[in-house]
Amino acid sequence: MNGDLKIGELAGWAGVTAKAIRFYERKRVLPPAKRAANRYRLYDYDSVGMLYFVKQATGLGLTLAEIKEIIAIRRGGRPPCPHVHRLLRDKALELDRKLKDLLELRRRIRQSLTAWERRPVTASEMCPHIEMPAGRGHKKVAMAVAQVGARMRGASPGIGGADRNGDEVDGGLKIGQLARQVGVTAKAIRFYEAKRVLPRPTRGANGYRLYGRDAVETLIFVKQAAGLGLTLAEIREIIAIRQGGGPPCRHVRHLLQDKARELDAKRRDLIEMRRLIRRSLAAWSRAGRGRAAVCPHIEAASRGGRNAPPSSERKPDRGGLVMEQLELRVNGMTCGACEQRIQRALAQVDGVVRSAADHRAARVKVVFDPARTSAQAVQARIKQAGYELAS
Repeated sequence: MNGDLKIGELAGWAGVTAKAIRFYERKRVLPPAKRAANRYRLYDYDSVGMLYFVKQATGLGLTLAEIKEIIAIRRGGRPPCPHVHRLLRDKALELDRKLKDLLELRRRIRQSLTAWERRPVTASEMCPHIEMPAGRGHKKVAMAVAQVGARMRGASPGIGGADRNGDEVDGGLKIGQLARQVGVTAKAIRFYEAKRVLPRPTRGANGYRLYGRDAVETLIFVKQAAGLGLTLAEIREIIAIRQGGGPPCRHVRHLLQDKARELDAKRRDLIEMRRLIRRSLAAWSRAGRGRAAVCPHIEAASRGGRNAPPSSERKPDRGGLVMEQLELRVNGMTCGACEQRIQRALAQVDGVVRSAADHRAARVKVVFDPARTSAQAVQARIKQAGYELAS
């Protein structure tokens, strides 16, 4: 293997960007490139297989840290297959949990959208479609608001106008009281204040923060909205619409409809990822016999194993196994049209990744996957195109 691939060529063959290649170099996933006299990066053909492995592993949900660990095991001279098997098995279980959570979130969103028309908007609410979820959660939230209102009026049984420690409420709730009543942490309340989601509290004579009913309602809304998958930016936008005097319900409905579509798309992606992982685990004994840059179980995952039939379009496969390069002297090439004729002929050979013909030097370079074709097949195809190979 000669290191004669520039970064753009490597990017094209591996199906990644040049920026991604530099990133993988910085993270030491790829070994440092050699430098030509003009300081251009030069890569060998093994880098194609390495990048293909990284791309496939990422598609199976493995993190960069996990990928680096697999590569380190391989470079250390040990087979990484047992470690990869454990990672994929754990990843499949993790995907099961994620899908369960995603389905529950989608159920809550669709439940809220289904019950949309049955809830009238009141002036005191931020958005009843979020604050008053359908089902059993409705009574729980309503009870929390009522309890907070009663507590602020000093009407809670056994509490009067003081908190549980005997401290006076003094016209509002202190941060600890608010946190306990709504079910969040004091740290979360300070965070929402800093992000201007919650209104700025008043201060008591002792300097403590004191929160009114508007803070309670806003905090309950934020908690419910976050539970429906809305981001902090989306929540702030809804609050801004409400504070501006307009009903945010139409905007909220569009957000929830978009969120439901996003969850459907994400669900499809997770199911496909889980399917690939399960297929890889099911074909473990068969896939392990192939040659690979790092791990055949991952590099064969997208094709369903290395013995999978070629596609009907006969497109070149850009990786998976370690590439081999062949350089041939060819007689009879006289112009650019001859170069194109040879390259078109070689493109029809399943397993040829790339070819480059140069009629001036009378040479043809071919990069191919040795698991799918051979040097003899490449040479035979050139002869079939009407050209002779020099000895």
